Amino acid sequence: MKKNMRRVSLRVTAQTLYNLERLRQMGELRDMGRVVDKLTREKMLALHGDHLREPTKKINHFRDATKMDRTKEKGAQKWIMKRFCEQR
Repeated sequence: MKKNMRRVSLRVTAQTLYNLERLRQMGELRDMGRVVDKLTREKMLALHGDHLREPTKKINHFRDATKMDRTKEKGAQKWIMKRFCEQR
């Protein structure tokens, strides 16, 4: 089953390539793209774990929240996206 994939080419140092290959072998992954996917997922969870781990809980909480809570939640989401875009 194919997923929604895009082709990306990266230029990295020899040391980074070596380390990506080691991670691929340790994780028993098929190719470098899966290593990059896994590293990206882990980094996003580390940065924004509460927002990404339990989306259903967040939705239910949002539905039951007061107007002030919803405003804070929207502000937090905007802040996260701003920080994420700055890092790119």
